[in-house]
Amino acid sequence: MAAILAMTMVGCGTSDPSKGGESRAEEAKTSFSVTDSFGHKVDFKTRPQRVCLLSATLLSIWYDLGGTAACTPSLTGNEKLQPAHAAAIKKVPKVGMIYAVNLERILATNPDLVIAPGAVSQNVTDKLSSQGIPVLNIKTRSLDEVLQTYQTLGKVLSHTKEAKKRSSQISAQVKSTVNKMPADGKRVAILFATATSISLKLNNSIAGSMAKLLKLKNIASSAIPDDPNAETATLSVEKITQQQPDIIMVTSMVQNNALARQIVNRELTSNPAWQAVDAVRKKKIIYLPQQYFLFNGGPNYPDSVAYMAASVHPEIFGKPIEP
Repeated sequence: MAAILAMTMVGCGTSDPSKGGESRAEEAKTSFSVTDSFGHKVDFKTRPQRVCLLSATLLSIWYDLGGTAACTPSLTGNEKLQPAHAAAIKKVPKVGMIYAVNLERILATNPDLVIAPGAVSQNVTDKLSSQGIPVLNIKTRSLDEVLQTYQTLGKVLSHTKEAKKRSSQISAQVKSTVNKMPADGKRVAILFATATSISLKLNNSIAGSMAKLLKLKNIASSAIPDDPNAETATLSVEKITQQQPDIIMVTSMVQNNALARQIVNRELTSNPAWQAVDAVRKKKIIYLPQQYFLFNGGPNYPDSVAYMAASVHPEIFGKPIEP
């Protein structure tokens, strides 16, 4: 890949001042527009100075492109932060958990832009907008969405060259893994465990879209979602038995990966119906770490893909590397 020249512009108040280019005052005058994942267009007369990012994935991509944040959601320890940025991110003011952010804390940081995941409630988005604060809602479940997020955030930061460079690197790494996968992909059931329930992940989820990318066949691909925008469907052991997946994958949203194992093991051993599933009897169960599959890996997306590929085909990729 051709070397990328030093960028001629840097995000005013949002990026590393050590990068060369025009002065911050000059760049701040630049007007531009950005459209988010839901088709909402935001016009900017100046470069945003104080940007809040309400998910670990968005935060990681933002810092990967040289940005700094005014606020972040609370960190649970189940995120995969890049070592170069982890210390700085941990010092940023926190505004509550991603699914229950505190509006007052966000407003207290005086942001001039909030970048939120699709999971943030419309109520929060509406209240921020009513305060005159622009909001970009960004989806980052699939590879295509991650690559598009790099372009979108790169535009906000005026780091478009770096965004293209990183997108190309991520695409190439993922392609290298995908090309090694057998064409006749295995059949998988992807369970999603929480503290109170277990459901099935669909193809529009992080794990589901990645499985499809790796030529795996998700037995729930045609299942009816729990609601029109959901990425899960109701678990039916009987239907799983009928489909007989080669492998059962487990994703989770609980305190940690160890607790996810306990919850799923309890379900598999307490419900005799699971013994009719060949993958359970043969212990063909893969536990996918939250660092890669609860939150999209963002800059670490190639590592997430490599983890799933190695979990399914260790004879090709070797033992999966833990995050």
